[in-house]
Amino acid sequence: MTDVLEVKALEAGYGPSQVLFGPSLSVEAGEVVSLMGRNGMGKSTLIRCIMGLLPVRAGEIHLFRNRINGWPSNRIARLGVGLIPEGRQIFRLLNVEENLLATARMSPGCKWTPDSVYELFPILQERALQPAITLSGGEQQMLSIGRALLTNPSLLIFDEATEGLAPLARRQIWECIKRLKQAGLSILLIDKNLAELLELASRHYILDKGEVVWSGSSAALAADSALAQTYLGL
Repeated sequence: MTDVLEVKALEAGYGPSQVLFGPSLSVEAGEVVSLMGRNGMGKSTLIRCIMGLLPVRAGEIHLFRNRINGWPSNRIARLGVGLIPEGRQIFRLLNVEENLLATARMSPGCKWTPDSVYELFPILQERALQPAITLSGGEQQMLSIGRALLTNPSLLIFDEATEGLAPLARRQIWECIKRLKQAGLSILLIDKNLAELLELASRHYILDKGEVVWSGSSAALAADSALAQTYLGL
């Protein structure tokens, strides 16, 4: 079993509609893994299952050697998982500092504190007392990342890490993820920017119609241009 995350033959859906048809994937300690696929192929549904936000119909999910099928989302988060959700989902009427502290989980000697988040994203310190609704899209994504880091996770999950961001903001987010990788965080990363994913991730999974249709290394993916065109539309 992997040290951090293992998903085995997962099946899930909404009402009578099945979305996931048995995908399996894993993330090792300190590893960055990408999950790719066109819109509507089940990526966010898989993340919702991992986070306990959607019931699993079949298969197993193991986090840090714990079988978490049926666990509530708060218990999964306390186990050491931080989520940067699609659409950021910040508390728009709270200010930046209040957003960061709202779900913080800190203890003496922990790595991530408001000061270390502000060191990672200096602009957030400048905006600390601003309502989150006034931030740009890139700044809101930084806030969402900072909020997740303040739970002091061992596994960080990005659902559409840079979607809808301006080019400068995208570069800043990729640089942040690179620093988090260097710090030894395990990361599961959903995004559509193939060049950055090839550089950052050691392994990749491609999801199509709820199934993993390919998995392999960056070198293997870079060498197969037809693969990206067929399943990613790139």
